Amino acid sequence: MRPANIYFDATRIHRYDFAPMSVVPPKFIAVRRFTDFAHSIQGELDYRLCERLLKLVSDCRGGISVDLEFNRDGQGRVLVTGAVAASVVTICQRCLEPVTVRLDSKVSLCMVATVAQANQLPDFFEPLVVDDEQVNIIDLVEDELLLELPSVAMHDSCEPPVMQGNIDGLASIRQENPFAVLRKLRV
Repeated sequence: MRPANIYFDATRIHRYDFAPMSVVPPKFIAVRRFTDFAHSIQGELDYRLCERLLKLVSDCRGGISVDLEFNRDGQGRVLVTGAVAASVVTICQRCLEPVTVRLDSKVSLCMVATVAQANQLPDFFEPLVVDDEQVNIIDLVEDELLLELPSVAMHDSCEPPVMQGNIDGLASIRQENPFAVLRKLRV
């Protein structure tokens, strides 16, 4: 059997489709079936499908590049390998201005049914624990990107924001002691 490919941009579907267009990938795929036929998934995924990612970033630049292959290793384990990449805009934690961050994830997953099997995997595989052999491909891609998000996003070189105004006036503002009420109480 020859390997089959799924292209998100639909450039190879019909001879009448001349312009690339966004196609929503299948929500769930049967990983073992994909592996048996040596399928691969390649193309651009619309970032609006990744709701959890959108909650953590300001914007995404372009689409999410997906290149995943489904195959077996010498021991018959089901593998998902490839790469996922995207550019996102988030807030620089130093200057508080937008910063574009490139997220590049190398995917090397091995499908397992239990946590015990996951603990026996070699270190170069991440476990993909699957109960019913169905995998939500959008969640898989989104998880890989979420793992690549930096905990503190910053520009390579920027200055912290400068506070403008009368700094001497700040010293004259007297804050009330929250424990002053306790002085009035008698035991």
